[in-house]
Amino acid sequence: MLNYLKKEGLKEGPCRLFGTSYSSGLKEASLFNGVSSHCMDFDDVSWATIGHPSVSVAPSVFACAQKGKWNGKQTLLAYVLAVESMHQIARLTMPQLSERGWHTTLAYGVFGAAVPAVRLLGLNEDECANALGIAVSRAGGVRANFGTQTKALHAGLSNRIGIDCAEMAACGITQATMPSKAQMDLLCALRERQ
Repeated sequence: MLNYLKKEGLKEGPCRLFGTSYSSGLKEASLFNGVSSHCMDFDDVSWATIGHPSVSVAPSVFACAQKGKWNGKQTLLAYVLAVESMHQIARLTMPQLSERGWHTTLAYGVFGAAVPAVRLLGLNEDECANALGIAVSRAGGVRANFGTQTKALHAGLSNRIGIDCAEMAACGITQATMPSKAQMDLLCALRERQ
């Protein structure tokens, strides 16, 4: 992953690439740290998602915390909101999504990973809904890649894509005007925890 980022023109930034001497931008650090964190597959498991919640969102949280210079309370709140967000959405579609071959670490992780970026960018409720709607179109990952390096890549993509979705919403990209039940449930859950 480091070779890939260097090939893409790795630039100095405020976010650490864990286990290296490099710092880079928000999305690069989220991608690298997600892949690195999942490559040994020794991470937490959630039965709500049948996936790995921390690796799906923590790299996004840490990168946003570093860029936004968040304190511990802000960082922990972003983490809890991110994990809860992916769990609220998973509650509506599990276990069928996993049984049909999707890798839930990426399929649900993009929703959670968008949340810290939504907070960092100070998006309003409509922009948050747009970020989550964009995430619906970006969610993916198949279990057929288990046993390959792409499985770890799913964790990195979850984090990077989540940030992409929030940035796109901040730039005015919209989604369907009628929010889905999952989006409304998530927005309600986020409001209750603020």
